Amino acid sequence: MGKTISDDEKNKVAWDSNAITPGTPFMDLLALSLRYWVVQKMNTDPGWKDLQVIISDASVPGEGEHKIMDFIRRQ
Repeated sequence: MGKTISDDEKNKVAWDSNAITPGTPFMDLLALSLRYWVVQKMNTDPGWKDLQVIISDASVPGEGEHKIMDFIRRQ
């Protein structure tokens, strides 16, 4: 009654959530992709033309909440 699973599917490596941590290839690719997407959006979408976008990814030291609060305090 259920689905038959092939040996290939049984041996397939599942997603490892440990990849979502700073310094991993996944996070490096994510940061690069996000930067590319923002530049593309700012160059093609009139609504983004005059926005200032700040990306503070894992390459910037600090916890996210602290980085946000530091930014707010500087305004």
